[in-house]
Amino acid sequence: MLRVALVAALAGALGLCAVPARAGTPVSNNCNKAGQCVYAGGCPMPFGDDGGTTTCNKSAEGCEAAIGKGVGKAVGAVIKCHIKQAQAAFKTANGKPTSFDEEGCETAAINAFVTSANAAIAKDTSGACSCVGVSTIAGLIGGVLDSQNWLTACEGATASGSPPNQTFTGCTAPAVPVTTGSPGDTDDTGCVDPTDKAGSTAAQGAGKCVAKMVATWIKCHGTFAKNVLKNKVDPADPNNTDEICEGDGDSSNPKGAVEAFNACLAKLAPKGLPSCVTANVPAILNATKTNLDGANGLLYCASASGAFVQ
Repeated sequence: MLRVALVAALAGALGLCAVPARAGTPVSNNCNKAGQCVYAGGCPMPFGDDGGTTTCNKSAEGCEAAIGKGVGKAVGAVIKCHIKQAQAAFKTANGKPTSFDEEGCETAAINAFVTSANAAIAKDTSGACSCVGVSTIAGLIGGVLDSQNWLTACEGATASGSPPNQTFTGCTAPAVPVTTGSPGDTDDTGCVDPTDKAGSTAAQGAGKCVAKMVATWIKCHGTFAKNVLKNKVDPADPNNTDEICEGDGDSSNPKGAVEAFNACLAKLAPKGLPSCVTANVPAILNATKTNLDGANGLLYCASASGAFVQ
């Protein structure tokens, strides 16, 4: 017993992932005051059912959370670009030629994210936050939002494949592409029905609902990582607060990301929300989970113990 205790103490002193004090008995915390991992499950500590790992390094965790917040802000900014693009398309299709540089708007939003992310990394005293895939995340923000834009800008949109993994193929008259009014823009998907002003406006509102859900979902990840650092949650617990916060398979929290998204859409229903938006909700949720949970490792990647720098 003494030998096991000494090994555990030595491992902690060296910044290694400590073994349990007694075989079969898990330690009661994740991180010690020195910022070292003492999680019984070993390192790196799991991130619930999502990709990524949590860390005991306070500086790295703060950096990752700050960049995550920046991702949510960038997503909201790009969606605003798409909304302005749809408005320009609607006006142009109704005989009021309107030009909007959606690509320039989107590039500015993504560049702002990259700048803020790099600033957060530079501020991190541990150096561990440098593992964050800033350029890859930046590419995903633009690529995913452009390719999935048709899920809300869906009036007259046609797609191939089976739900929830359909691919946009074009627009059926009287609908026109959202790129109408955006010269040189060929990568944004979606359609606008120039005969349905209420529906077009409500569909744009649905885009805002998506932005809020994404920001909340990312915040859930940040809260989970912080709670692991503060020893407030067991990272191996399938009933962790991350799932309750997301609303992913758990609808007990009325303020969960998914619950709030559904409530947001419900408010738009009487305002003419197109039925296609409601029909696309499963695909929207699937895309959100796939990209935010699946790619979480691009953001939460710092080594579990403060003694390790990736």
